[in-house]
Amino acid sequence: MSFSQTAFFFSVECLFLLTLLLVTSVEAQELHGFFSSSFTQTRSEVERTITELESWRQSGDLNWNRSLSPSLSYRIGLRGERLQDRSTEENGVRETSSLLLQPALDLTLALPRYSLHTGVRLRELLTDGNREEEARLSDRNFFARLSLNPIGFLPVSFLVDRSTSVDDRHPQARDSKDTRYQVSTQYTARNFNLFYSFSHQATQDNILHQNRNQQNHIGSLGYRQQFFQGRLSLQGNYFANYTRTGEEFLTSGTVEVPQELQRGLRADADLTPLDSTDVPLREEPALLTGTADIPLLLFTAAGFALRVEETVQEIVLSLTPEPPFRLPSNLDSLLTLRVFFSNDTALHTWEEVSAVSQQFDDVESRLILRFPPVTARFFKIYVERNDLGELVRINSILARDIEPVSAGTKRVTSTLLHKIGAG
Repeated sequence: MSFSQTAFFFSVECLFLLTLLLVTSVEAQELHGFFSSSFTQTRSEVERTITELESWRQSGDLNWNRSLSPSLSYRIGLRGERLQDRSTEENGVRETSSLLLQPALDLTLALPRYSLHTGVRLRELLTDGNREEEARLSDRNFFARLSLNPIGFLPVSFLVDRSTSVDDRHPQARDSKDTRYQVSTQYTARNFNLFYSFSHQATQDNILHQNRNQQNHIGSLGYRQQFFQGRLSLQGNYFANYTRTGEEFLTSGTVEVPQELQRGLRADADLTPLDSTDVPLREEPALLTGTADIPLLLFTAAGFALRVEETVQEIVLSLTPEPPFRLPSNLDSLLTLRVFFSNDTALHTWEEVSAVSQQFDDVESRLILRFPPVTARFFKIYVERNDLGELVRINSILARDIEPVSAGTKRVTSTLLHKIGAG
């Protein structure tokens, strides 16, 4: 069966299933369904090399909401997505596909003095192409949030969150377990507002043979007072954040050490990447929060500033496609990115990093740039070639150093951040 026929029959089957469930449901008003299907085709020519991409995407959502009583309700959800790609290049035709299934179950109990929200999330991603690209990624998540508001006592919220993630690639790239506990409270008395939160997160990485425990304390105290019938307002606040992280390495080898980024950077198209005087870089906070949506246009740049000069050996870009397009598994062959560094606080003069390699992980949808150790404060990624244009976009950027460790090594770091404000 051809690529187009397979996509067509899958669309018909999903549409028939959704229609059947909606028609046969006794309480159809509690069942909500959505189905979409799209097809995109792109063609690019770079130095007489022609690349054609076809992408077919079908997705469906089902949500069943039911109230068992005024205070007790549940939701059952299922999301499915099927992606099929075909690329035609000089070396032949390449076809890949993926199937994503995301079932979910939520239970909510809401009463005047306390509430409970708990649920389970599953995620199965299956990719198919040539033998090296076949993979299955399984994510499991359980969470529970309990909020107490007893009379005469401080309101308290509790959170328990447990996640596992594993794939079947060879060699295996992911096998981890993450558990997080959090308790928080907030109290207001007259003109004062007090908030405190404590969280503990334990991560077990069976690929890197590394255990990580992090404790985080966040507290704030605010004061606000008005005088002269509201004509004068006085306010002040204090914020503190203390984090303690302990790491244990069970085997000898190397470890990826994330570097703390101070701010994200981006620049418009610039034909002289070694000199940014005429096209200065500007701040882009969304690159650090993972909410950026920056197209990888030719000769543009995205980067970051470190707090101090640090050694960097890897830069990771989280990428997303322009819907309904899907990023092909051979994306690294359609892009050419250059890496530059600088210690010039004006961000005008740059030097280029040599021997940069790039690898695209289509399961994680991220592009990893590796190069020899470079110590600097500012880095930027420059788009030298992009056969897909604005269809490829950056969500976030991070930097890592690679350090050797021996078995049994333990490392503890702590940071304290506090701010005082008045107005």
